[in-house]
Amino acid sequence: MQTRRLALSVGGVLAALLGWWALTATDVVAPELLAGPGAVIAALREMLANGYRGTTLQQNTLATLGRCLGGFGLATLIGVPLGLFMGVNRVASAALDWIVQVLRPLPPLSYMILLIVWLGVGNASKLALLFLTAFPIIVSASAAGVRGVARQRVQAAQSLGASDEAVFRHVIFPGALPQIFSGLRIALAAAFSTVVAAELLAATDGLGWMVISASHFLRSDIVELGIIVLGVLGMALGGALLALDLRVVHWRGRD
Repeated sequence: MQTRRLALSVGGVLAALLGWWALTATDVVAPELLAGPGAVIAALREMLANGYRGTTLQQNTLATLGRCLGGFGLATLIGVPLGLFMGVNRVASAALDWIVQVLRPLPPLSYMILLIVWLGVGNASKLALLFLTAFPIIVSASAAGVRGVARQRVQAAQSLGASDEAVFRHVIFPGALPQIFSGLRIALAAAFSTVVAAELLAATDGLGWMVISASHFLRSDIVELGIIVLGVLGMALGGALLALDLRVVHWRGRD
């Protein structure tokens, strides 16, 4: 089954590459609008050798990755404990839930301008934006995970003499972990898409900056290279978090 799935995945990628090559090789689309696979490979070699406008591909990739993981990591460190606390404490939930729910549907870029005014165009404003993007998602998922723990399990542990701390550590927290990881994966995807948009607005490096800068000079080959790198990087981040999820929540689906 796994071999068949891998073969279908590889076949899908090859079919997409073939279609891409056919569009450019037959001049259906002008090269200025869509560079072919060969041109993108040549752009990759050029960037690896000479960089782009004083930056290297590695530098731009690490800049985007660092901003994304910085904002997401800070949101995780604060959001998970806060969400767990809101899940077990009705007073905290009543006091904070509306604030979190107002923040969650807001388009992150709607307050990007305010953050630039307050924090400048450097990394501080971008980290704050990414934090605000991921934070309400993580808080909501953590609180929902606690509320989703079966009441019977809590009562069974209490009937056996478990303290409140033991109930939380051995029943509530493990029971909430699947929901927490689901929220983390959604938050990471949101943060990754937002960091690219933030770099389009105000940045001097990063993959988003590279894409928008190359578009000004009609370098469709570099634009497409940046998009491909972004796609691979996003898939790698999502895959790494999924692997961590499967390793930590090894009991998922068994109860």
